[in-house]
Amino acid sequence: MDSFVRRETRDSRAILMSKIVPFAFFSARRQDEITRILWDDYSQEHATILVET
Repeated sequence: MDSFVRRETRDSRAILMSKIVPFAFFSARRQDEITRILWDDYSQEHATILVET
């Protein structure tokens, strides 16, 4: 994780792996499910993400 954070600090275009890895781990979602998530799937009001299968 430290490596990801260092990369993100150096390069503003870097993919935020320091956020994606914990999300993948704690949500128990597969890579294909995570990569299909859109901003429209996020509900700020309910603090939830709808993952289509």
